[in-house]
Amino acid sequence: MYMRPWLFVLLTIVAAACMNKPSTAEPNKTTATLTGKVTISPTFPHERVGVSNEAPEDVYKAHKVVVYKEDAKTVVKEQQLDGKGNYKMELDPGTYMIDVLPHDIGIRPNARKPEKITIGSGEAAKHDIDLDTGIR
Repeated sequence: MYMRPWLFVLLTIVAAACMNKPSTAEPNKTTATLTGKVTISPTFPHERVGVSNEAPEDVYKAHKVVVYKEDAKTVVKEQQLDGKGNYKMELDPGTYMIDVLPHDIGIRPNARKPEKITIGSGEAAKHDIDLDTGIR
């Protein structure tokens, strides 16, 4: 079968135009990684030689890090703590409020407020939180 040269050129142009058509899909967002350690201590009213004064594994595992939008009400993400108090999560770049729940540690646990963090695109940010049990 014979194809006319002008038809071949026209089909080539149309095919090339279709390949270069801009995508209507949402652009790929680069996420950011947020890591940190929650420390819950002291667990004894006095220091013991050779004994950690941090909370045991089950206490850490009973808590989670909660990331809110800037309004401190809308939950974006939650991450259960591991047995050592560590957490890691992927977030979109932005400014957030971060807290540890439940508020059951310390003399006035409900007085604790979420902390503000800002994380950039592709960034690996670290945010540690110390919870004082109030044991003295």
